[in-house]
Amino acid sequence: MAGESEYFDAGYYRKQVRALDGKSPKNLVGHYAAVGWRLGLDPHPEFSTNGYLADNPDVRREGFNPLNHFEQWGREEKRQSVSVADYERRTRANKLVRRVELFDLAYYQSQVPAERFPDALNALDHYLEKGWRSGLDPHPSFSTSGYLHDNLDVAESGNDPLTHYVRHGLAEGRAIVDPLDFAQPGYKTPDSQWAADVRESLGLYLEHLGIDFDVAEIDLRGGTLDLRGEYEWFDAEFYLRKYADVANAAIPALTHFVVAGHREGRFPNAAIYEERSLKDNIQRVLLARTSSLQSHDGAVESGAEIRTGAEVVTEILDRQLIAGSRVVIAFAHDDYVEHVGGIQIVSAQEEVKFRELGDVYISIFPNRLFLALSSSSPREFLVRCRINGELFDAAFPLVEFAAAFSQQFSENEVVVVVHSVLGHAPEAIRESIEVLQPSTACWWVHDFSAHCQNYRLTRNGVNWCGDPAPESQSCQLCAYGPVRVQHVNRIHSLFDGVDWTFAAPSAVAADQSMSGSTPLPIRPVVIPHGVIRREGALREPCSANDKVRVAFVGHPAAIKGWNQFTAFVSDAGLNADDFEFFHFGVESQFVPSVTFIELRPSPGGRSVTTELLLENRIDAVANLVEGKETFNFVTFEAMAAGCCVLTSLGSGNVVVAAESEGLLVQVEDGVMGFDYEAIRDEIRRKRRCDIGRFHITGLTPALLSVVSNGA
Repeated sequence: MAGESEYFDAGYYRKQVRALDGKSPKNLVGHYAAVGWRLGLDPHPEFSTNGYLADNPDVRREGFNPLNHFEQWGREEKRQSVSVADYERRTRANKLVRRVELFDLAYYQSQVPAERFPDALNALDHYLEKGWRSGLDPHPSFSTSGYLHDNLDVAESGNDPLTHYVRHGLAEGRAIVDPLDFAQPGYKTPDSQWAADVRESLGLYLEHLGIDFDVAEIDLRGGTLDLRGEYEWFDAEFYLRKYADVANAAIPALTHFVVAGHREGRFPNAAIYEERSLKDNIQRVLLARTSSLQSHDGAVESGAEIRTGAEVVTEILDRQLIAGSRVVIAFAHDDYVEHVGGIQIVSAQEEVKFRELGDVYISIFPNRLFLALSSSSPREFLVRCRINGELFDAAFPLVEFAAAFSQQFSENEVVVVVHSVLGHAPEAIRESIEVLQPSTACWWVHDFSAHCQNYRLTRNGVNWCGDPAPESQSCQLCAYGPVRVQHVNRIHSLFDGVDWTFAAPSAVAADQSMSGSTPLPIRPVVIPHGVIRREGALREPCSANDKVRVAFVGHPAAIKGWNQFTAFVSDAGLNADDFEFFHFGVESQFVPSVTFIELRPSPGGRSVTTELLLENRIDAVANLVEGKETFNFVTFEAMAAGCCVLTSLGSGNVVVAAESEGLLVQVEDGVMGFDYEAIRDEIRRKRRCDIGRFHITGLTPALLSVVSNGA
């Protein structure tokens, strides 16, 4: 496969092999397939091995030859290759850790004085054959005995630790062990500081979950556990079934939970998982995302009284709720007053702006809370609504309501706005629009739900997929794949016969909506949601001596980067002395080393976030989101406070916006450990002293102004 690829240049590849060990194998393609790509060698100047693996962590985890994967599946899935030059130009573009990079010839030779190795690869062969069994170390930073000590499953497998780390351990988040640290008396013993820290964080987490357990019962020895029996609060079968990465890594379930899992917010049994996962409405939305095969109508109804469409319109008339000549009917997936998120912020602010213009704003959302399209027939699909911010206490058939409304208010101009069709029956919206005959129909690209029920376009909710063809391998591997064709067809049928004006809050969103396999009919107009205005106010500059203060802002969801943030905190180790960590949110997650600050956004705006960041002297906000963000209010609130934004290349408009303000601190997309010293120095250098406020400006009223001006 690689030999037939336009991205295999034999001459280019031969030079790299010769530079490595002075030899040139006869079968260059075979060398790349068997050895070269694992050493990070590149087959062509326009195809970076490390770049493809960095951009596609699922390929890296599965151990696929990147060039073969690209030719066999990646090209069809519209995955992008990256040139060697472009990859090397990325901010702190580190190559993936390879065996050859963790092998120091001089260091290894000093441990084997009786033999002479002509080059590093010959010495590496010696290590792989017998050196590691004798406890020899391949590199000053890699202790063979230490890695086996900390990873009992590797020691029991009989595999050499260096190969295990490169092929599996790095992706699983395992740490290499410094030989000097391992030589210290008391290394990771039950009485060490490491064990004390684990017991402290585990005890706090179990207490948070309501589990009464004496953590002294668990004997910690170098990353493994001496189990004294089974614990009724821990279900190993559930844990391995729920967390496939742990099962695939062959790590004992309880060992993982005690040493790492509890710090990542993982759950020890099904009962606690269900209780905690369904604790509030936002968690229910997140849980619904993973249930792609479930019907919308399996969700629980709101419990509101059901009325006919005519009855609702009669009450609207009696209460004289339609006072303006223009009525804006906006479709969203939930109630913007009861729930939290970007679309909800837009809806709330939009309602205020339309009312200031003398218009009536009706927000319509499904009677059931679920992020899947409804399977109800158009005439039976039930919705609820808010009119000028006031909740109408009833559920009613959407199509019936549209017909009655059109009859009673035929003189009023109607504008239709779609913020989200998730949870709706697209056919019901289509019939309603045909009856309402709006003067303008606007469709906002707040997310990518027009292309997949998984509105973030992340394969299995983890890796960015980029809108591949529904019949591609990428979709076949994804939990959302079986319903994707139907989802896309139903939504795209809503495009037919309606003169939509599409709008996106960023160029990133607009570009993505047109670049995949299921593009929108026309490219959206870019209308940013707002701007930062700096009006002369200042804050103190960063000090070279003070700790750098890093915060996570918002709901601690994995899709918003919470897991990455906790990994950043827990992996800091000795570097933690240079940092202080904070979580600004509604509820504390009791994470060790993280200070919780309560944050409740005010209904009238988002300035409270900026003010709290300034009050607590935050220098950077971690926004390590999974998938491309179309817009991100936290990013702009943070930048208004002068904070740097710690994010990754794949975060969409987050990285673009942060770069435009000179506040970008970029890290690799979950491939490597964090370079804490470089991050600290970059934050100190970039954090701004001039502060301001984020003003929301670019909502549907701004879009209608653009449309009326013919732009």
